[in-house]
Amino acid sequence: PPRALPLLALTDIETTFCAPDDPDLEAEVAELTGSRVVSVADANFVLCSTPPPHELVLHVGRGTPLHPELGCRLIVCTESHEGDVAMRLTGPGTRPNANLSVSASADEFIAARNIAVAHPPSGIDCWLVSANGVVVGLPRTTRVEKR
Repeated sequence: PPRALPLLALTDIETTFCAPDDPDLEAEVAELTGSRVVSVADANFVLCSTPPPHELVLHVGRGTPLHPELGCRLIVCTESHEGDVAMRLTGPGTRPNANLSVSASADEFIAARNIAVAHPPSGIDCWLVSANGVVVGLPRTTRVEKR
């Protein structure tokens, strides 16, 4: 499925991951990539098939000020629905007036993500993946705010 593409491209025998809501996908990705399945708190990559709850986002690793690269890479599947929420993106590398529309169900996730990246350089990097395979990256340095 499209949601697995970032995992298939980025994991290997030197990385760890989990897909807490899809054990079948965990087994497939582990077999194809050689990556090890671990707990959410210990994973280099976490894949969620729906926007994860606040608690999960705040439970993933954020790295440290000296080693921010140890922060988790969180892959979140999103769907486009009625009631989408418009977000403004700012930060290094973003175009002026960059906007993103996310499903209303992702609103809580975005709020939790903003807490997880509030103390740079530590934080998490996120990828939003749509059902048709469109991927949007949200580095830990990008601010996401409701418009």
